[in-house]
Amino acid sequence: MLPSWKYRLDVVNCAGTYDDVIKHNLYVCTAKGGQYNHRRSLYFGVYRNKQVDRVAKIEAVVDLESEDEYSIKWKNVDKLDEELVKTAIIRRSYIDDSWYPARVFLLADLHPTNFRKTTPGGMQSSKQYFDISNLNVNDAADLAEKLKGKTWEKY
Repeated sequence: MLPSWKYRLDVVNCAGTYDDVIKHNLYVCTAKGGQYNHRRSLYFGVYRNKQVDRVAKIEAVVDLESEDEYSIKWKNVDKLDEELVKTAIIRRSYIDDSWYPARVFLLADLHPTNFRKTTPGGMQSSKQYFDISNLNVNDAADLAEKLKGKTWEKY
C-alpha cells in the first residue's frame, strides 16, 4: 500500500497568481500561517473560475526563510536538495521575490484538464484536497485525462 500522499491532489486557488503558475511552473505562498500549511501531496491542481484547468506533479516544496536560509519541506523526486533549492530560487526570481518567508511549490509539466466545481460559489478556502486513489493514475498526464469533464462531486 502506497502512502496516502501519493493519492492526494492538492487543489489551490491560483486566481491571483495564475499567469505566474502557468508560465514558471511554480506556486508561491507565505511559509507562515495555518492556511498556507499544505499536506504532502503528489499532485497540484491549478484552480480559478470554478475549475481546475491544469494539473502537475509536485516535484518538491521548498521553504525560503531568507536569501541564504532554506529548508526542504518535502520532495517527490529523486534530486539533490541543492538542485531543488537552486531551481526554487531561480524560478521565484522571475516573479516578485522580495518577501520572506516564502513556500515554493516546484511543479513538473502542467497538463490541461477540466475538473469543475458545480456547486454554488467559489472555493471556500485557499486549498482543497481530493483523494484520487480510485482513479488508478500513472502520472499527472493520466490524472489530467481522467479528470476531464468530471465534477468535484463525481470524479
